[in-house]
Amino acid sequence: MDQTVGAYYGLDTIGSEIWRRLQHGPEVGVMVRELAETYHHDAAEVERDVLALMEKMREQNLIRRVS
Repeated sequence: MDQTVGAYYGLDTIGSEIWRRLQHGPEVGVMVRELAETYHHDAAEVERDVLALMEKMREQNLIRRVS
């Protein structure tokens, strides 16, 4: 929840997992590989989805940079 703008943000299970992993600072490549293995998905698809979510988070000032 961002009280300064009155916005509430919700994430699904995988989005929540990405948020938790971002707090610990893993490199995106490592996170993508681990998520692809954990959820048995294609790494390229996972990477595309992770980067898209991170870009949305950046646009909302929830994270500072996408790497």
